[in-house]
This record gives sequence, structure tokens and C-alpha cells, in this order.
Amino acid sequence: MITTKKISYMAIPMILQCDKRVLLFDTKTIQESKKEIDNIVCREMGVSIEDAYSKTNKKEIVSCRHILFYFFNKHRLTTKVAMGRWFNKDHATVIHGLKKVREQADVYADYREQLERLS
Repeated sequence: MITTKKISYMAIPMILQCDKRVLLFDTKTIQESKKEIDNIVCREMGVSIEDAYSKTNKKEIVSCRHILFYFFNKHRLTTKVAMGRWFNKDHATVIHGLKKVREQADVYADYREQLERLS
């Protein structure tokens, strides 16, 4: 049996206000973490942050973008859909990038070491 609780109208703004504060705090933390990961990975890969977020399909930039996907996913910063929006890509592109990084890490020891060094 499902029971419903009657909530007074006075309680609703407080709940929303609390949710907004939590959301703003979490968003700030995510943005700071995202910026830090961007800086570390792009510097290591020799790619500018602007290029990593651009539409170009050059191999070295796409590889950097895939590694960014990997670390955003590893640190659970956001969903794959939201990651895709950050890069103006589809969530399927993010999934493909994550798969490519895992495959490369399984096959190439130096690639795996690079990922560990960036961690």
C-alpha cells in the first residue's frame, strides 16, 4: 500500500532552496574538477584545451578528447550525455571514446602507463 504525505505549501520553498544550494555547490566542484583534468591531460598530450573541445578530427586531438572522456568518467564527474554536451558530441561518441581508451590500454603497455601517470 502506498501512502502519501501531505506537505504544506510553506515547506516547498525551503526544500527547493536547499536543493539549489546543494546543486550550486556540486556544480562548482564539478567545474573545478573538470578544469583541473582539462589542464593536466591537455598539457600532457600537447593539445590546447580549445582544440580538445573543437570539431576537428585530427588523430592526436581525438585521442586527447577520448582520454578526457576516460578521466571524466573515471572520476564520475557527470553522465555520458552531459559529457557529450560539453564537447558538442553525442553520448554515443563518448561511449565509443571510452571503449577505445580501454582497448588501447589493454593492448599497449606504454598507453596504459601514460594513463596511470595522468591519474
